[in-house]
Amino acid sequence: MPEPSKPLAVLVVDALQRGNILDAIKLLRDSRGVGLQDAKEALDYYLRSNTVSSATVPTTPSRSPGTPPPEVAGALQQGSKNEAIRLMRERTGLGLKEAGDAVDAYQAQTQLMQGTGSPGEVPRSDGTIWWVIGGIVVAWALYHFADRTVWV
Repeated sequence: MPEPSKPLAVLVVDALQRGNILDAIKLLRDSRGVGLQDAKEALDYYLRSNTVSSATVPTTPSRSPGTPPPEVAGALQQGSKNEAIRLMRERTGLGLKEAGDAVDAYQAQTQLMQGTGSPGEVPRSDGTIWWVIGGIVVAWALYHFADRTVWV
């Protein structure tokens, strides 16, 4: 295990202050050449004993689960999924995959809620049925008139 008294590199402390624990672990492993468990233990020790407290590490805001920050919802409404993922990472401190999964889940939940109407409401048609009926009528007319035409 690394020496707890050995000071952490400035970049590691900076990553901790920004709340990016994964980057801090990665930087510590690179700078000291230690394993994952040792780096995690060293950072835990540092967080317990120094000015960087768990209060500075961003946590997920107190919202209902599945509700992203308002900026993320706004980006999704504008059709910018990449921007929504970027904002989700900034606002919540999630990693890329977790932020992407959260945005996907919110998007699926929103689409599901928009797809349901009021009780008793009949869903509106997109007009496909009329194209099918029109095609059948045209096919029938062509068949009917082609049958009576004398081909020379």
